[in-house]
Amino acid sequence: LKTTEHEFRRNNGRMGSYFSVILKDTSGEIRGVFFDPECKQFNNSIKYKQVYKISGGVLQDNRNKKTDHEFEIMFNKTTRFEKMPEQSSIGLYPTFKFTKLAQLQNMQITSNTYVDILGYIISNSEVKQVQASPNSKSYACRTLTICDDSGKKCELELWEGMATDFPPDADVVVAFKSLEVIDKKGRSLKSPDQYYYDPDIPEKGKLLQWIETANLNKIDSITHQRTVDKGFILSLSQIQPLFEFRFLKV
Repeated sequence: LKTTEHEFRRNNGRMGSYFSVILKDTSGEIRGVFFDPECKQFNNSIKYKQVYKISGGVLQDNRNKKTDHEFEIMFNKTTRFEKMPEQSSIGLYPTFKFTKLAQLQNMQITSNTYVDILGYIISNSEVKQVQASPNSKSYACRTLTICDDSGKKCELELWEGMATDFPPDADVVVAFKSLEVIDKKGRSLKSPDQYYYDPDIPEKGKLLQWIETANLNKIDSITHQRTVDKGFILSLSQIQPLFEFRFLKV
């Protein structure tokens, strides 16, 4: 797996960029991250589905839990990627741990809650330009509505290059890896590390069988329901309309 390049704001206010990969061999998977200047050095040279012999980098704790490995790799100026012959024993897809959309309703959400979702696209919006504030840079955004065989549907946002590159079609199954779960207007999803369009995996057939008999117009949405965490009490004067603000995540 290889993500697109993302921008972020450093503590000193300057902008930086990064991309990440999930490396796979016959023993398992580990995530690696490239920040400036390694992001610029490796982004165009590292290819998805290519086998490499890798050296250099620093291990750090796996805080985002996007793989089951104890660590992640922070690549640096000592990193080297050497292209190797293809190995058929290494599978094409990353390891998926699919979560059903219905499970998101009662899930405990933190700032780093990520899930894998296998969804059927009900609708696919045009790409729009969105600004965090009136004088800020605009970012491309595409909004999908997806459903699955748990009988729920949900909104999913794609940003930047992934928004523009995503096919404009609906009525297709897509596997999303490491979507961020957002507690906004109920539950919504955004910014997967990668997606796999019409994937060749066993779970797709089961979902398509369900789609054949489902009434997609009557599926309940988990996005347009305002949720309040248990134990959190509001006075009547604190209840306000829900306003949406979009910020570039650091």
